[in-house]
Amino acid sequence: MTRTVARLRHELEVLSRLAKSLVSVTQLDDLLFEITRSVADVLEFPDCVLYLWDEKSELLVQRAAAGPKLDPMLRRVVDPLRLRMGQGIVGGAAALREVQLIDDVRSDLRYIADVRGGGLSELAVPILFHDRLIGVLDAEHREANSFTVDDAIVLSRFADLCAAAIVSMQLIEAARGGQLPPA
Repeated sequence: MTRTVARLRHELEVLSRLAKSLVSVTQLDDLLFEITRSVADVLEFPDCVLYLWDEKSELLVQRAAAGPKLDPMLRRVVDPLRLRMGQGIVGGAAALREVQLIDDVRSDLRYIADVRGGGLSELAVPILFHDRLIGVLDAEHREANSFTVDDAIVLSRFADLCAAAIVSMQLIEAARGGQLPPA
């Protein structure tokens, strides 16, 4: 795929906006929304969801969603999907700590449609910080065979870039609430 100069400029603008958010946003939910919005914008994914690993409940919890067809004012997931480790494609990415690129979810028994109805192809990337699971970035597309290995690499880089910012914000919010940070 050949990218135009205009497309490259757009991607750099989005990455610049994300970099600013990673160091300036003061609320975890706002940070998570900026991450999903940036992923959806740069990669032009119609649906991107960020799940955080909740060590207390031992569940992956949907915390933010974005995409070109989603209302950017809906920053919070109203009825978040909660998955056990290994449950669904997202839970598989978390359990294996490996990218899950599924060309056609109809052929994968692990597939679980999210609250927006899902799609036919899915890409799930674990978010790791020093080998500790933080969460999963998940993208779905309404058409089969929509994601490439290059998409998986770029989404993995997004996860790497954002992991430390998420952990830092979790520590800040835990300190604000007088709670101990996750182990």
